[in-house]
Amino acid sequence: MKASTDQVLRKGVLFKKGSGHGPFGRKNWKPRYFILRPHTLSYYTFEDGELKGELDISSCDETALEIMPADSMKTGSSASTIWRVAINAAERRLLVAASTEMEMNHWVDKFLLAFRINSGMSLDQVLPDTFSQNSPPVIRNFQNFSSHNIHGRRSTGDIRYTESEPKGNDMQRHSIATQSECHSATNDRKEQESLLDMQRQRKREAREKERLEREKRLLDAEVEEKKQDANELEHGCTEVEIVRKPIKRAPEINRGITSPAAVSQTPSPAEFAF
Repeated sequence: MKASTDQVLRKGVLFKKGSGHGPFGRKNWKPRYFILRPHTLSYYTFEDGELKGELDISSCDETALEIMPADSMKTGSSASTIWRVAINAAERRLLVAASTEMEMNHWVDKFLLAFRINSGMSLDQVLPDTFSQNSPPVIRNFQNFSSHNIHGRRSTGDIRYTESEPKGNDMQRHSIATQSECHSATNDRKEQESLLDMQRQRKREAREKERLEREKRLLDAEVEEKKQDANELEHGCTEVEIVRKPIKRAPEINRGITSPAAVSQTPSPAEFAF
């Protein structure tokens, strides 16, 4: 079965790192709504929001994917940029980060699925291979932050993957670190949800303002039209009144009623004497 290039493999919110180009040259992380398809990775201001960019991944393979890249280390106390992924496409390099390790793993799985579809494999070949036990392991455990031994998938960052389980004090430190990261991730998700809610609210307010302005323009146009109709009606009535005034004298003449001026112009009997 052949996969469609328009098929949505995954969608959701990720943090995107600024490129540093443009008038402001910012390199900070911003939440964006991503939609992954086999050939493209698109990102928007928020769900159903403005399209901010699109990355062509049609020529990418598994070597284009980096997990925890060394050139994008975590900074600050926020946990939003811990779980980072880089996609090295032909046109440019895109850095994104997930709020949690599990979310990053889900995205990585879907990136691999897209790359394998682009290589010409069918869904019947891709799906069992992508999620089989024999496929390269996704990063599941980051218990040893200073390890120089990298197992499984390539990672060149500050946090290294290891298949060994933590023991003794390492387990306790790992538990504390995990709890701290979970707490920070929860706060980041709340902040992210609050930001998205605020963006949606602004969008709703803008639509409502536009609707009210449109209704006001229609109402003003209707009032102006009624004024024009009233003026035309008043002007027409005035013309009719002017035309009717001379006509009112006709019945008076027919009844033999004349004005004093007319009587004074009538000849006296003496004027008819010879």
